[in-house]
Amino acid sequence: GASSTVRSMLLDIGCLDTKVLYSANTPATRRFKVVHGLDKRAYAKCAHLATTATEDKPVKMLRDKMGFGGFTFWPRVDGSVSAMVMALEGDFEPERFAFKLHKEAAALPQSWRDSIIEQTGGVPASMFGSNVRNSSFAGPGAVLVGDAAHAVTSTLGQGCCLGLSGMKALAAAVDTVEVADVPQTYNTLWVPQAHALQKFELLMALSIGKTLEGHFYKLTHLCSLVGATLLQHVVPKYITKPFFFSWFGEPTLSYRRVYANYWGTAAMGSGIIVGVAWLIRALVRKLVLKV
Repeated sequence: GASSTVRSMLLDIGCLDTKVLYSANTPATRRFKVVHGLDKRAYAKCAHLATTATEDKPVKMLRDKMGFGGFTFWPRVDGSVSAMVMALEGDFEPERFAFKLHKEAAALPQSWRDSIIEQTGGVPASMFGSNVRNSSFAGPGAVLVGDAAHAVTSTLGQGCCLGLSGMKALAAAVDTVEVADVPQTYNTLWVPQAHALQKFELLMALSIGKTLEGHFYKLTHLCSLVGATLLQHVVPKYITKPFFFSWFGEPTLSYRRVYANYWGTAAMGSGIIVGVAWLIRALVRKLVLKV
């Protein structure tokens, strides 16, 4: 997708415009490496997880920040644990990485740290990619699918899902219209959905940063959580759980619906927070200040 010949041809003949909304491929952004086969029995021995982990308790996906790196752990079907280690490119230099891992991530079991060092040594770190928006996914007798149509970063973990959903939209177009009309029908069906996911992913990526914009989106996440907590009991068909990441797993919710839900719940949540703050202020004035 990063070097699509068909997309380049469609660009050359003016069928579409393309824009990089966000790139995680700069020296200042983190890389990642993935390791597998960590011993689940050592999970309960993690000092920082002592209150939530036991040997007979299922391992859930966990994210943690320890010193130089970020870590995500998740269970595998074979009973072991996999991990993604995130750090700046320079921190993955083997000797530097081993030193920092043992020093700054000492809360991890020794066996995990040894396995992480062994598996990541000599393996190039992967980048999180770029969010590339194309105005159209079709041209004369051609369509774009997958990363060629809508490249995304790994922020939401939706790259593969987005590609498969695009193929489903293309199949629906093939099944319903004449061959000559497939490109435009596919475009009409799929462009709004893919663009909605890309917009959602952009604000998620920006929220990771420590800029004013990043803090704003962190606040909208909180407002969305508050609003969704209430609405999941009112419209469970659309708000299945409070946290928006779970909405992507619902087959009845399109990307456009998820994006609309996010801003709707954020608006409701902000109203609730303001209302509660106003009520507390009124009570303090009446009962404490006697105003």
